[in-house]
Amino acid sequence: LAQNYGAQPRPIKAVAEAQAIPEAYLEQLLCTLRRAGLVSSARGAQGGYMLSRPPGEITVGDICEACDMNRKSFYYHFRDKYDLVNWIFYTEFFDEFHRDAPEGADALLRLCEFFEKHREFYRNALRQQGQDSFYEYLGQVIAPVISNRLAPYFSTDPHREFYTDLIMHIYRDAIVRWVMEQENIPAQTFVQLMYRAALVLGKIALPQSF
Repeated sequence: LAQNYGAQPRPIKAVAEAQAIPEAYLEQLLCTLRRAGLVSSARGAQGGYMLSRPPGEITVGDICEACDMNRKSFYYHFRDKYDLVNWIFYTEFFDEFHRDAPEGADALLRLCEFFEKHREFYRNALRQQGQDSFYEYLGQVIAPVISNRLAPYFSTDPHREFYTDLIMHIYRDAIVRWVMEQENIPAQTFVQLMYRAALVLGKIALPQSF
């Protein structure tokens, strides 16, 4: 439902098949969440269920309270550890960002401040590599931030996607190294250093013989 937020309601059958959950059991869960005001439903040929508010405004605590369960029981519903870690990051980071960040806040700084606050948890998450890992998911989070920063300078450039992907890899690996090894550098200082390094790279001219 979070992935489908803003689109048409999702039929119970489609959600049950996508999540490999028995339809009858899923219907009970959705009814519980609807009574708690976390989801809403629509009837008719195009009917189904949808979130009542943006995914970033729904926390693990909200769901646990609605279903009368503790967090440990809640986590058992995830298909794998990657899915769980990515979901925790998505809900908790964006919940903090949208709730506390002033308009025009530096998204990269807010991201690093979040990692600084929860460093040990994300150290463990980043030790896991591979498809669907948090390392890969982090790249998906950073890429739009980079793309937005490049927009004023490369709005019509056909290679903008290449630039975005290249810079995303540089920033992501720098952030991962900082989280894992450089806790003596505060988040704000680290982000300033990254921006300064980007300026230095922009001033370096490659030799003509390259």
